[in-house]
Amino acid sequence: MPLLGLVLVLTSSCDTSPDDGSNRADAATDTDAGQADASPDASSGDANPEADAEAGSDGGVAMDGAADGGSMPEEDASAPCEGVCLRWPVAGTRGRDWVINNYVDLDEARRSLRDYRGNTGREARTYDGHHGVDIDIANFRAMDRGVEVVAAVAGVVRATIDDRADRNIACLSNDWNVVEIEDDDGYRYLYGHLRRGSVVVRRGERVRVGQALAQVGSSGCSTAAHLHFEVRSPAGAVVDPFLDRLWRNAPSYDFPLTIMDISLRSGSYSTVDELKDPGVDLAATRTGERVGIGISAAGGLPGDIMTFQLRDPSGSVFHSWMYTLERAGRHGWWMHNVSVGDTPGAWSAVGLTVSGERAIRFDVIR
Repeated sequence: MPLLGLVLVLTSSCDTSPDDGSNRADAATDTDAGQADASPDASSGDANPEADAEAGSDGGVAMDGAADGGSMPEEDASAPCEGVCLRWPVAGTRGRDWVINNYVDLDEARRSLRDYRGNTGREARTYDGHHGVDIDIANFRAMDRGVEVVAAVAGVVRATIDDRADRNIACLSNDWNVVEIEDDDGYRYLYGHLRRGSVVVRRGERVRVGQALAQVGSSGCSTAAHLHFEVRSPAGAVVDPFLDRLWRNAPSYDFPLTIMDISLRSGSYSTVDELKDPGVDLAATRTGERVGIGISAAGGLPGDIMTFQLRDPSGSVFHSWMYTLERAGRHGWWMHNVSVGDTPGAWSAVGLTVSGERAIRFDVIR
């Protein structure tokens, strides 16, 4: 029988569980917190992630989120925008390239949460004091490939920062890379946690809707690669673009569980941080050796199932493990550790959800 293991953590928190073959940990939290200002009046209040726990097996980790830029996602059931109509600020396809992890916290009371759909407490898809929308990408290797951030609205660049460290997995500094744009009505738009050296606009430059600004990163107080998008009124008040229906095509609140990326390593995955920066996938291993399968997944509805499979050279399922979501997800990190069999040849590590499957082929030799 294969040796196996699971750890699951929902959202970009740093919760982990021991690799003992019988547990799963969930966390509903943030990817950023309390960023440095781009200019004297630029702000972006984000708080530290808070975690909660549930139960699972040895080998998988998850985190929550969803969204889109080039091809727009399903629209939310809300009226179309009037006046300002924002374009989605991250390029790509929802569920494959990005996912919304946190919305604006509309409850101003300390330790109280409420998102634009009226969900509160644990069900609110935000964290305490969050002033923007967090749009996650799969992991750091997606960041290394480059995920474009584009202007949601036309305006003038008021400030840029582009030289801060950008591979953060903890809130160690408030110094972030950011672009601040002001539109013709005096509203300000912050694009934060950008990749170092990726900003391609200058202060004073006028930009058009959809123009490239930078790339998604993890600078400042950030625990994973994502964009923090924040809107402020001329008076400096926080504006929720979902509550105020500012999107040209608003992404729907719910999204089925979808695999953004799958990774494979020699040995075992044991922490969420390893999944955030998976590196190059394992190409070959020996019979009987242990491998770790990692997944970055978007969305998830109650009842959605995540399945891990190890398939032998004949295509038969050598090992399978599944977990059924009990509550909606946002961005999830999953890991599953298992020992391969004694048959040499081309094997596959597979992740499956209702939205399809992702697989990695690797060779097993004696």
